[in-house]
Amino acid sequence: MEPGSPELPEEDYPLSSPEPQLEFELFFRRAYPQLVQGLSVSWGPEVAADVVQEAFIRAHRRWKKISQYDDPKAWVRRVAVNLLVDDHRRRRYERRAMALNGSAWVPSPEDGYAPDVAAAVASLPERQRLIVGLYYLLDLPVAEVAVLTRLAEGTVKSALHDARKVLKTRLQVINDE
Repeated sequence: MEPGSPELPEEDYPLSSPEPQLEFELFFRRAYPQLVQGLSVSWGPEVAADVVQEAFIRAHRRWKKISQYDDPKAWVRRVAVNLLVDDHRRRRYERRAMALNGSAWVPSPEDGYAPDVAAAVASLPERQRLIVGLYYLLDLPVAEVAVLTRLAEGTVKSALHDARKVLKTRLQVINDE
């Protein structure tokens, strides 16, 4: 399955099934593409697909319990964001230890983003890209973005404000050219 593209529309999958394995598979098919898309704006579709897949593996191991939660997708999202943050920390330390060859992943038209939007989002720092992805692509409220990123709500609001300002400027410059 291509990261971020479901095989069938979400409404084609029922919400539950009497068989736990089938129920998990239906849950996975509904939630996986959206989570990958929402998190890919931060560190790229490959990294997002990896962390979301790992989060689903962990959910599968505990499915009997997690399936009883009010919002199992929130649990998977939390695990995926934790994995992204851990990966980011690890990469930050690696960058300090040695110079990177090339640059970090940034959104591009090849990943399905409009060229001007890709260029504008690519200019944002990684943390702002994560916050933008959670807020705009996953449509999460500021409070939940704050919890997921372990930041204060004011910090999330400030990051969104700064990101919007940069995006507005970048998109105006691109459109003026």
